[in-house]
Amino acid sequence: MMARRLRPAAALGQALDEDDLCAEGRVAVLEGLATYQHYGISEKAWVRTRIRQRMIDAIRKLDLRSRDEMSLAVRQANGEPLGADEYERGRVIQARRLISLDFGTDESPPLVERLESQDLLPAEEHLDQRIQLARLRAAISALPDRQRQAVELGLFSGLSLR
Repeated sequence: MMARRLRPAAALGQALDEDDLCAEGRVAVLEGLATYQHYGISEKAWVRTRIRQRMIDAIRKLDLRSRDEMSLAVRQANGEPLGADEYERGRVIQARRLISLDFGTDESPPLVERLESQDLLPAEEHLDQRIQLARLRAAISALPDRQRQAVELGLFSGLSLR
């Protein structure tokens, strides 16, 4: 029930669903059982507080926005009037969101499939290429002007060096 009430806040973060929130709450209770001491607080109140705090922490942790940005997003979602600067900031905030790699649409496959299917270089090869390119640029810039111009025309314009 608590997860359903917190769900609108989670939906604004677009990162958690109700099951994720329930799981976070269960874990919080299990982790805290060993340290629970009565101190005049009923077990039921302690459990509810522990679950709620963990669910809110999970929403905040996975959201890309600050509390201030989240507050603005909630105000905007509730249809409250915003100033021009707040409205523009709200548009930028709405554009940022966490998307699952399993997310796909009718027109396109899930992101994970698109990433796997592209001819992407592994990170090490990409880094090696960047290092080689930096060395090549340094070597070309060290050449005398006339030779540098000839090499640039040959490499970048496809002209023959003969």
